[in-house]
Amino acid sequence: MLRSGAAHHRGRPSRGWGVPALREGVRGAVPARVPLVAVLLLLAGCGDGSDRPGADPEPGGSPDRGAEVGVPAGSGAEGPPEFTLALTFTRDEAPVQVTRNVEIHRSPGISQEESLLRVALTALLQGPLPEEREAGIHSFFGPGTEGLLRDVSLRGDTAVVDFGDLQAVIPNAGSSTGSFHFLMELNGTVFAVPGLEAVEYRMDGSCEAFWNFLQRACQVIPRPGSA
Repeated sequence: MLRSGAAHHRGRPSRGWGVPALREGVRGAVPARVPLVAVLLLLAGCGDGSDRPGADPEPGGSPDRGAEVGVPAGSGAEGPPEFTLALTFTRDEAPVQVTRNVEIHRSPGISQEESLLRVALTALLQGPLPEEREAGIHSFFGPGTEGLLRDVSLRGDTAVVDFGDLQAVIPNAGSSTGSFHFLMELNGTVFAVPGLEAVEYRMDGSCEAFWNFLQRACQVIPRPGSA
């Protein structure tokens, strides 16, 4: 599922980001995966600076912090550093974290946080692996959303994440229940990156368009527990 090569966008040219093949695992649920080797090349200059039973979905909701993006996973003496990515998907209506190990070549001018967030969201939009789906893990994200990450940038400790037209691909994510799980997976993945304290989501460059899709007002989401 996680392919090597440049990410592409539906109806848009590629930003030139490499997409890693990764080593996979599921926290506390699925046996260790067969390792795959990967290297991600991030090119400089690619970005500018519901009703859940018994609860009203909160935009800032995310799973308890477990594995975190940015934790060194070890590397060879001559190789680039390897990091653990933590992605959030859904199983039994609850968040579940899966992990990927990836080697990253970081270009000058791109922070480690931005590099890690960019590759984590690229992997999230590709959805669960086949063996993860067989283990009961599911998501709105999958082949239809792959390549719909337009840009990632940082304003201090706030991430700005711009997607393509998600509404055309996963319209059900705009329902009250759907938006709860949709945001749960996004927020869980974003806030697994250490050092990020808030996130602004956009669709085709517009915060209003993203939140109109979810039937809410434009907002910046703080890290859970930081407000």
